[in-house]
Amino acid sequence: MPTDPDSFTCRWPLPLAWAGMRDADLSATSGIPGGIFVHASRFIGGNKTREGAIAMAVASLEGSP
Repeated sequence: MPTDPDSFTCRWPLPLAWAGMRDADLSATSGIPGGIFVHASRFIGGNKTREGAIAMAVASLEGSP
């Protein structure tokens, strides 16, 4: 979610440790099964399940940006 509609500044990036990771490496690093990817700039990530995506969002909010 950008800081404003015309901005590319991310309000709360995904954890730095997840940046650029995919598949099994992402799942192992995050501790959340089903990881698909996290963009290198940490503005978006994906998971195979709804529960996994929610777990990623919660873990992100619990950490520092």
